[in-house]
Parts: sequence; C-alpha cells; structure tokens
Amino acid sequence: METIFLFLLNDSFSFYEIQDNALSLIRINGEDITRFERNSINEKLQDAIADLCNEKNLENGSLSSFVLIENADPSLNQSFKAALGDKFRGNIPLDALLKPVLNTLLNQKPSPVIDPFGVNFDGKNYSLADGEIRKASFHLLGYTIQANMVIDLSQKAISSFVK
Repeated sequence: METIFLFLLNDSFSFYEIQDNALSLIRINGEDITRFERNSINEKLQDAIADLCNEKNLENGSLSSFVLIENADPSLNQSFKAALGDKFRGNIPLDALLKPVLNTLLNQKPSPVIDPFGVNFDGKNYSLADGEIRKASFHLLGYTIQANMVIDLSQKAISSFVK
C-alpha cells in the first residue's frame, strides 16, 4: 500500500510520494497544485484523488493511505481530515517542518536575511525564538519560501513521521 502525502496550503494542495527515500511531487494533469474553495473541499479532494489514481494507472479508490502535511489553519486541517475519511493515516504539523527549514536557512553562507524578519510562507510569517516557532502576520521584509523549498529542506523531519 503506497502512502501519498497531501501538502495543504490556504487555497491549494499538492500530492507527494516517496521516491528514492525522498518526497517527490506528483503532477496531476500536468499541474503541480490543485486549487480549491473552502465550500467545495470534499468534491475537489475526491476529484483530485480520482485524477491521481488515473495518473498512476490505478483503480479509483485503490489509494487508501494519505498523510496530511498540515496548514497553519486548524479548521482547514480538520476539514481535509474529514474529507479523507478512512484514507487518513496521519498528519505532520507544519511547525515540525518549518523548524528545520528555518535552521537550515539561518546557517547558510551567505545567509539570506532571516533572523530579524523571519520567513513568509503561505500568507504567514514564521521565525525562531528560543528554538521555538513563532507565527505572525505576513512581513513585507520576510524571506518568502515556497512549498517545494519546505519539502526539500525538511526531508529528514518528514521521514521521522513516516516510520
């Protein structure tokens, strides 16, 4: 049984699979992301899963194990867990991924200006304070990162949730 990772953002989601011990993006119909409206989560997710099965040449419904990489919005996370139903296997909190991302960026040479302004991701700003993630509103001077950067820089943290 293959586990698929669903990376949830504010208005879109992406699917990932493990290839060569790392997460790899699954493109569906040539697209990296699936956009959704909050009033149509269940429909969009079921359509995307059907497209994913088609893309991987599987019977519709044969994918039965999904790990949700959470968003900063707890109610949105809950909506996706409910929409996945019995296909939901587990979740990975966003903070658990952002911590290694911030540590990596802070230790890069030359370092992007992370320390005073944090990083912007999915409409929020994140920084490290005493080793803990601090979340705030989007900061114009924050270093903006994308979902693929979060995945790339947090592979080790993700693998600790998979075992």
